[in-house]
Amino acid sequence: MSLAYATTCFTVSVVAVSFFYTWLRVRSGSVWPAALLHAASNGAQALGEALTADTGPTEYWTYEYGAGFTVVLIVLLAIFGKRMAGVQISGTGSAGP
Repeated sequence: MSLAYATTCFTVSVVAVSFFYTWLRVRSGSVWPAALLHAASNGAQALGEALTADTGPTEYWTYEYGAGFTVVLIVLLAIFGKRMAGVQISGTGSAGP
């Protein structure tokens, strides 16, 4: 797998998932739901990697640098994007002195 391919997939995935983390953080008023989603995502990824046989092109579709996770996140963002856009950001704590 080329570095450009892996970097592109990973960058798009990180940007896409950041919308979910931000929505959880703003909606809940706590960082913990986003932290738990991240932990669950890492656990599912580790399990998926352990259960996936390498057939050659596998690395292009699976793991965190593959297109599969990227495509799933984009589809989920398309489905839930309008719902997440309705969240209003209000005072979220102290901004300093």
